Amino acid sequence: MKSILVGSGRVLYSIVIFLLTVICSRVFSVDFYINFREFILYFLIGVNIAGIPATNTLYYFRDRNNRNIFFVYTISFLFLSIFFIVLYLFSKSFLIPLSFVVSFTSVFFLVCEATSLSLRNASVSIVLNILESSSFFLPLLLVFLFKVNEYSFFLYLLFLSFIKIIFYSTLTIILNRKNRDYDKKEIVKFSFPLYLNGVLGSVSKQIDKFVVSLFYYGKSFADYSTGSFEIPLVARFFSGIFHERADYIKEKIESKKNGELKRDFEKILKYSLSILGILTLIFFINSKNLIKILFSEKYVESYKFFMVYLTVLPLRNIPFGFLLSLKGKSFLLFSISLLDSFLTLLFSLLFAKFFNTFLVSFSFVIATVVSVSLTMFFIKDIFPSKVYIKRYLLILFTILISIPFLNRINSLILTSILVFSYFILDFLFFWRER
Repeated sequence: MKSILVGSGRVLYSIVIFLLTVICSRVFSVDFYINFREFILYFLIGVNIAGIPATNTLYYFRDRNNRNIFFVYTISFLFLSIFFIVLYLFSKSFLIPLSFVVSFTSVFFLVCEATSLSLRNASVSIVLNILESSSFFLPLLLVFLFKVNEYSFFLYLLFLSFIKIIFYSTLTIILNRKNRDYDKKEIVKFSFPLYLNGVLGSVSKQIDKFVVSLFYYGKSFADYSTGSFEIPLVARFFSGIFHERADYIKEKIESKKNGELKRDFEKILKYSLSILGILTLIFFINSKNLIKILFSEKYVESYKFFMVYLTVLPLRNIPFGFLLSLKGKSFLLFSISLLDSFLTLLFSLLFAKFFNTFLVSFSFVIATVVSVSLTMFFIKDIFPSKVYIKRYLLILFTILISIPFLNRINSLILTSILVFSYFILDFLFFWRER
């Protein structure tokens, strides 16, 4: 129950970020919306570079004291600084310094949340997600309330970020009750590959959009960046479930109870993966209408990029890398991310130069399939990788069957037929086996 509550809290945070994007696309000018999308791009890169590696490090060093936590803050600051300075050399955008501050603020939020989860305190985690979500909506409300220029949103967000850094760091000190002082060299040795992995992982997630921005301009980039997004709600829900159990997972790995851990994951995924499959099918079949509802008629053509991204939705929403890091394989995780980034860059450049933006979106799919397959191979001793792959292939097979019937059969009828067929097959082949 705690895992579900934590996952739900993270879903709320993702809903707010997503709604901000929707509101900006509908209410503000196209120029502001393009700048907002650029800010979100840099911000998400920053969170992946520093926030996620910081929390994974703290989950691995379960009994760390406050000095260890502040040492992790320092590492996060250094990595973020280097990355954003290099980024600024290539792009003089005013959004880069802002994105740096907001990203660094998220490190404090995520560390504070991780500290509460290590205490198995789900209620604090939920409250933190509510506060963090509200802090992103507040600048938008102030813009409407005072009827100021839309770009004031960024100034309000910057000011609020400094307040949050003080709040989250203070609360973390109060919450943390563990007092083991790990050697800093040991922390660096483990975390350094994770931070490099964060750089590569965030770049590989956004690199197709960056390549599109180099080859195409204005509306073409806005369409691509609008459609080429992942459903954040599902990913945040699953990450909440797994992060809430981080100490338990780490304990099972250390005591070599891999079979027991694998059975636990099978139970978690038995029903949740079916729900994920159904959601994927619903989103895929109704992608055009969904984009039109969310982002208006202006960006309706972005639905085709959304459809491509949906084909790997079930692979992107389970924190496989997190499980690999709990096994202590941080360098291996970095190596896989290096390959993922290389493949994304290679295919993005080839498709953008010789073909079109639609094919660029497949670079993300190719890299994801390769990197996730490798990660699942290396965690197969603790995770039911074979069963997961089989169930993913069933989802993909159902998606492919739907393509010839799109725009020919009423979407409601087609959704009902395929969702029902998928559910029956999933039940017959996988539910009864477990």
